[in-house]
Amino acid sequence: MYQVIRNTKYDYIGQSYASLYPNLHKYPATMLPQIGIDILKEFDATKGSLLDPYCGSGSSFTSGLECGLTKMQGFDINPLAALICKVKFTKIPINELIERQQTFRNNVFEFLKNENNIFKLPRPQITNIDFWFSQDVINKLIIIKHFIDEIKNINIRNFF
Repeated sequence: MYQVIRNTKYDYIGQSYASLYPNLHKYPATMLPQIGIDILKEFDATKGSLLDPYCGSGSSFTSGLECGLTKMQGFDINPLAALICKVKFTKIPINELIERQQTFRNNVFEFLKNENNIFKLPRPQITNIDFWFSQDVINKLIIIKHFIDEIKNINIRNFF
């Protein structure tokens, strides 16, 4: 029989990802950055490079930045994970983002004033989309995608 010894140093009970850092998008099985910070500090990792071959939503990069690492590379088979990481670690002037958000809302609002506008937009060619979404939701997603695609700044477009 094994004796279990609890190491309270690695207890993160009651903490969440958002305890210390903003979370742009929910992602399954996200590591708490606090875990990575503690591990990197234990190894005195304050310079060098960090490679995360399964970067998910980028928690390891958050940990690395907190510990002073600036050269990091990550990969993930999930394109959503790669997009989340890219957006999370791309600097965007907040005033430009807020301005673009307001323009986006105004454009959508004006578009919705004429209910026939939706028929002017191309329909996505996605197999079984009707199985996953109602027609109302599909229409709303088409409108949102249309106005996201119109954003010229690629970093802000990725954010949306």
